[in-house]
Amino acid sequence: MNSRITARILGLLLCMGLGMAQAEVVFLDTFSFDGGGVEDDVNVNYAARQSGGALTSTYTKGQSASSFSQLSANNGLLNDALRQRVYEGTVTRSAQVKTVTDFGASLAGKTWTVSYDGRLVLPGDKDVIGWAGFSCESAASAPETPAAGDFAVILCTDGSYQVYTDGVCQTNATITGSDFLAQNYHLETVFSEVFGVARVSFSLGGTDYDLGAFRVDWDNRTSRKFEFRTQVASDATPLGYFDSYVDDLTFSAVSNAVPPEMGDVSLEVGPGGTGVVLGWMTATGQTYGVEECSDMITGEWEDVITNIAGTGNRVSVTNQPASEAGFYRAFYYLTGDEYVPTFNVAANAKIQIPRPTSAGLTSTNWCYDYAPSAMQENGTNKVWWAGPVEPGSTNWCDVILYATTTNDPYFGSWSSWQKVFGPSIGSGKFDETHTADPSVIRHTDGTYFMYYGGLKENWNTAIGVATSPDGIEWTRQNGGTHIIQWESPVSWESIYGAGQPSVTKRGDCYYMIYTSIKWADSNCVKKVTGEFVIRSTDPHFEEENSIQELQDNGNGPEWVTINRGPGGLLQVQRSYSILGLQNSWDIIYLKDDDVFMVYAGAGDNTKCYFMNENFEKVWTDDGVFFDSTWFKEQRSVLAASDGSLSELSNAPGTYRMDVMGGVYIDKDGGYSLPTNNVSNIFYYDIGGQIVELTIP
Repeated sequence: MNSRITARILGLLLCMGLGMAQAEVVFLDTFSFDGGGVEDDVNVNYAARQSGGALTSTYTKGQSASSFSQLSANNGLLNDALRQRVYEGTVTRSAQVKTVTDFGASLAGKTWTVSYDGRLVLPGDKDVIGWAGFSCESAASAPETPAAGDFAVILCTDGSYQVYTDGVCQTNATITGSDFLAQNYHLETVFSEVFGVARVSFSLGGTDYDLGAFRVDWDNRTSRKFEFRTQVASDATPLGYFDSYVDDLTFSAVSNAVPPEMGDVSLEVGPGGTGVVLGWMTATGQTYGVEECSDMITGEWEDVITNIAGTGNRVSVTNQPASEAGFYRAFYYLTGDEYVPTFNVAANAKIQIPRPTSAGLTSTNWCYDYAPSAMQENGTNKVWWAGPVEPGSTNWCDVILYATTTNDPYFGSWSSWQKVFGPSIGSGKFDETHTADPSVIRHTDGTYFMYYGGLKENWNTAIGVATSPDGIEWTRQNGGTHIIQWESPVSWESIYGAGQPSVTKRGDCYYMIYTSIKWADSNCVKKVTGEFVIRSTDPHFEEENSIQELQDNGNGPEWVTINRGPGGLLQVQRSYSILGLQNSWDIIYLKDDDVFMVYAGAGDNTKCYFMNENFEKVWTDDGVFFDSTWFKEQRSVLAASDGSLSELSNAPGTYRMDVMGGVYIDKDGGYSLPTNNVSNIFYYDIGGQIVELTIP
């Protein structure tokens, strides 16, 4: 079901609803208790002090064994805060506090946060290292140390911090020029379980720090419990103690909950035979409206009643029809009249495809990896991309490379790359010199189709098609001849040509978007023609009468059947450019919303546009800005084998997008963001972002 729209048709009326994101404070412990002061019982007055959240919890507490007669540790309350005190010993000692309530039903599968205020205290004359931290884990395997949980953050008195996932340290770093002693701090972690990512932020002394985003794989999908632990290192002269304070412990959850359906809608003639009366069930806090349309074929919907407040009961509204035959629909607003998709970059990441390093590269001896086409199929992530067959070679040419992983595309281990397709050297064909910009999909019969740009010396870029039974061994189609070529004869006026194809499937049709660019003069000043679209039920784009081009012949965009001319070339008119920009990078079909999403633009100006079947903009004319500073060259979404995405079943209205693209590599082989000082940039490799696309 489309998560934004719930439709119910009764007679002449369409009832429609839009979803709304909701936030909830699941748990809040202020640790305040009557009388204040010192209290050894961590559960004193717990229900009252936790009244600000939906749930409450008691705690269990523990400590490590004492190495001598002195008390090892103490967990309690002090001045309306949780205090964990650990006494030094000749062995490492710790104190633990664990929640009894399992918060899984409220948090698991959602986007949620855990946050608290803290303070670390050591005696002024002691220099031993102490640390405090929290961990999250399932009830069945509650950790005995934060580092052993599904996810843990540890703060040390010397200003260092560590983040662990599944007991493995993912980062061990230091906030330069700081220690955490005797300073109030705020720690917050946002878990996006849909995308398996946690982002940690930290505030100290008025400064905010982003500690990074980390992959989280939960051992248990339905259970969430917490532990807080404080530990102090061993000391040969154990005379002191280490205190860790926690206050305002908060768990908050965000879900994409859809408001209640409007139910059966009544449509009746008004009193005295005048007007019509519409009635439906409302929800408290929702705002509703009614629209009218005189003709369902050619008419347009117009507001007749707006801003109807929901009460939790049925409402009835009366309207005088504008014509004898009218159509009505009642709806409720998301946040206003318009809803706009949003992107959230959950994490930037490298893709570790084994490739030669950049050591020794010079400006005349460089290499690159770019324009990936990514596919997820039967648990395997596959990516084809363009790059030189021998990075660093002065006799370079673009070929198509390939690698796979069965693990996480960013943090898993990729297979070694291999060349799977290259120029038809010596053939005299359009791709005799270079092959690049692959777009790969898989037909239902198991055949892989690759659409790519080819080039030969003194020619322009043109688009060809190849097929493969396994994605590795490829055979050129159309007799090895291109299917779409440049817009005008070979000259300075058209020295780029037609390329950058991207293909996706909607229903029985394969849709191809491609870029056509020509130059205005011999100084290589670009004259951008734009992005054009063709479609066919035949993935070869060969079968007669099955191929259509989106054209504008003076009446707006319409699909027109086109034929194949000499050499199998499609007789494209290029009369309707959907955007008129410099590059088109990828097209994805969003199944649950029946719209196309098109990446378009260049560099930092990249936007995503959402389009209907005729590639007219929907939802917003301005497009949605996509944070692309991580990327240099074309990117691709890790999609299904037909180039489509479906909403996540546990997060209606949300798509997970694993976006891959070319990223800068500096001369030392490190990943870096773009810079105007291009002399320091030598090549680029495949990197990625984990992105949440939310459609309200």
